[in-house]
Amino acid sequence: KRVPLHAYADLAPHIDSMKRGADDVLWPGGCQIYALSSGTTEDAPKYIPMTEPMLGHFKTCGIDSALWYMARTRSTKILQGRHLYTGGSTALAPIADSGSFEAYSGELGAIAALNMPRWMETHLYEPGTEIGQMSEWPEKVAATAERTVTLDIRLLAGMPNWALVVAEALRATASRGGSQVP
Repeated sequence: KRVPLHAYADLAPHIDSMKRGADDVLWPGGCQIYALSSGTTEDAPKYIPMTEPMLGHFKTCGIDSALWYMARTRSTKILQGRHLYTGGSTALAPIADSGSFEAYSGELGAIAALNMPRWMETHLYEPGTEIGQMSEWPEKVAATAERTVTLDIRLLAGMPNWALVVAEALRATASRGGSQVP
């Protein structure tokens, strides 16, 4: 109510100062992690501040979504298998123009995966931490297919076009190894 709508270009100078360590600019406190968004209106990537409360919100929403799903279906079977997340590398990159302040960027889905509860990472998350950090997409897809082709995957999350690529790699891996895709 107190801040009118702005275009990203209007906020960019403020975000740039936050990336260099300025506190209390667009949000109380500081911010070290930024989601990269290519957006649809400009060529340059946009840096979206990912504050601690926002990261907590993503964590809560993920858990709430699973709980609502289980309540709606009256089944907890989603917890009896693994959850495959298709997305970018979870290895965050240092932001070059942050000066002496340590600021990092990455894809939103990858940042959310980095902030999932420990029990979820241990008992549900695929393709696993090591493969999750891979940055070369073709190699990551191949490694994901090899690791997960025989697993009981109960949930698939990510961008639909990426999920299709991973699904095709799973099909190819299964046919090569004689396995059936679960």
